[in-house]
Amino acid sequence: MGKLLAFLRQNSVEILFIALQFLCLYVLVQTKSFHKSRWNQVAGSFTNRIIDVRSNVENYLSLKEQNEVLQRENARLRSLVPDMFVLDAPVYFPLNNEDMEQRYRVFPGRAINRSFKKANNAILIDKGVKHGVYPGMAVIGPKGVVGIVKDVFPRYSTALALIHSNMRLSVRLKSNDFFGSLTWDGRDFRFAQITDLPTHADIQIGDTVVTDSRSTIFPPGITVGIVDGIEFNTVGDFIHAQIQLSTDFSSLHAVYLVEDMRKDEVDEIIEQALINNTQR
Repeated sequence: MGKLLAFLRQNSVEILFIALQFLCLYVLVQTKSFHKSRWNQVAGSFTNRIIDVRSNVENYLSLKEQNEVLQRENARLRSLVPDMFVLDAPVYFPLNNEDMEQRYRVFPGRAINRSFKKANNAILIDKGVKHGVYPGMAVIGPKGVVGIVKDVFPRYSTALALIHSNMRLSVRLKSNDFFGSLTWDGRDFRFAQITDLPTHADIQIGDTVVTDSRSTIFPPGITVGIVDGIEFNTVGDFIHAQIQLSTDFSSLHAVYLVEDMRKDEVDEIIEQALINNTQR
């Protein structure tokens, strides 16, 4: 308090001068219509600018919430696309909407950490057991396939990225249904390879590659990438195709986890088949 009083005493003349200037300005604005009009324009412009800045700040701070709302809506819409349904009728014709049963359900998540420059790349996702995540669950992104859930914790899970040395994905050409297996050679995170397409497959640069119905993890028709290069392998009589992946793992944030609502039934059938094979 003593320092404040000392400051006021030391600068009393300057403070009085500034106060008188404001008083003069106030009197001038209140008594002269021209000056009052100009002041209102300046004050109004300044106020509008402050409102705009405040609005921009509030919009920026709410972007996360808005993105989460949009992602939840996208997940709901993805769950309703035809590829998420399967035929569940005793006869095949005629068919009604009631004959289709939803097999896959999609819900949103976030890739809170990821690698893309290693030989074995993984993704940390902010969803876990309490959210319904289980090992082997498919992970997709806004543009296509991302990976497969490996380990699950109460609130988090890790997924093997498509760019992982142990990943092998059943894919097909969208244009003609020729299928093969997609793997990653560990070099460039932007590209993967198909090495077992038959030589008579009608494949062109720019063809879209999608997940195949033979996959027991991914719904059919999820985008994987586009054909970027073609090479005929004379030794194995197969076509080697380089695929430019649709997912950019260097900027991956939003992800979607895909729940297979027939997983238990499929797992039971596979397990029983393995048991029968070992008993023969």
